[in-house]
Amino acid sequence: MLDLPDKFKQALGSGVRTSLFPIVVIGSSPEVILSIKATTIDGKSCDPLLLNSPSIKSSADIINNKYTISSVSLSISNAPYNGKMFSDIIRSLLNETTKIYYCANGINALDDCLLVYTGTLRRYSQSAETIKLTLEDLTEDKLTTKIPATLIEDDTQYLQDDLGKPYPMIYGFLEDAPLIFNNDKLEIDKPN
Repeated sequence: MLDLPDKFKQALGSGVRTSLFPIVVIGSSPEVILSIKATTIDGKSCDPLLLNSPSIKSSADIINNKYTISSVSLSISNAPYNGKMFSDIIRSLLNETTKIYYCANGINALDDCLLVYTGTLRRYSQSAETIKLTLEDLTEDKLTTKIPATLIEDDTQYLQDDLGKPYPMIYGFLEDAPLIFNNDKLEIDKPN
């Protein structure tokens, strides 16, 4: 079940008539905050350059064990706003973490908004009036992580036969679990 922030629930009220709008936060310091309308969130003004609400697509084929990385497309206006154009900063935003929130009228803190997507800004395409951003979720980063991540370093405190091998990974209960001998102690996991 989706856990909504308290102020977000209050802003929704009975749910008969709601006014939700997206807020897109790109990067961290300094972050770029975009929205469909001019608003202020956490004391920072949102640039009203977002042309439409983002649609999030994801699919999983559990029969064939195939997962499609969810992606989001955003259309951003490239018109001059506050003396600058979005195309001037787009290259510095590539590969930045991007979060999409939904906000309601009367909410002025990002913590009170509903986080619906976290991804990475992967690509963009540009025309004279608009910039299309393509976001991908963090699945690819997690699925391409090399496991085991840490190898036994070339150090005199380890046995010569163990150098360059991965630390043993054990889950659950296992009799005679493999360990790494380090001088006068046994190591069961990678350092730190």
